[in-house]
Amino acid sequence: MYLFYICFIMMNKKWLFTIPVFLFLFANNINASIIDSLPPVEIAPKEKKANKIKMVYDKIDGFFHDEEPKPGKAIALTFIIPGAGQVYNNKHWKVPIVYAGIGALTYAVMYNTRNYKEFKQAYIYRLDDDPNTVDIFEGIIDDEAVLKSNRDRFRNQLEQSYLGLAGFYILVAADAFVDAHLQGFDIDEDLSLKLKPSVEPLAYSGSYSIGIGLSFQIGK
Repeated sequence: MYLFYICFIMMNKKWLFTIPVFLFLFANNINASIIDSLPPVEIAPKEKKANKIKMVYDKIDGFFHDEEPKPGKAIALTFIIPGAGQVYNNKHWKVPIVYAGIGALTYAVMYNTRNYKEFKQAYIYRLDDDPNTVDIFEGIIDDEAVLKSNRDRFRNQLEQSYLGLAGFYILVAADAFVDAHLQGFDIDEDLSLKLKPSVEPLAYSGSYSIGIGLSFQIGK
């Protein structure tokens, strides 16, 4: 086809101006043939894995970074993962405090649980009149009343530890909720609260009332 076109141009010189167009089309045709002959480029498995990891990271990062913290989201994150609400509010310095408190209270629960069970079992063994059952406090504590007293004491401490852990968890959630709320408040320097004396005339009496006025100014 291209040979026929060249012969036609040579015989009809008035069509010489079409030669650049012909060359352009011919070059494009060669480029297309070369591209079609190349094997398809495949993304390496490592690259695919890296792209997936980046996609997941971007989603998590976007989830934790809103323009303004949402109180409901902050408290929900805290109940799911302790300290997550503080991270969401960009108060990362609070996270070690959160886990230190939870760790200490969890240790208190475990300590009181272990001691309560030991004294409870020892008290049961002392009262069963079975010589084959020997408690761990045999020869150390001889009075059953002392065993009972320690059992009751550790039971009370265990209950208090559970209440403390639950209360601390609620306090952490409340902190995240309030912190998210406060970040949405306007704390511009134009906000001002002024206390000043006030003098108001009394109707039909010709006298005045003296008091203190409170003015709240927003903006200039």
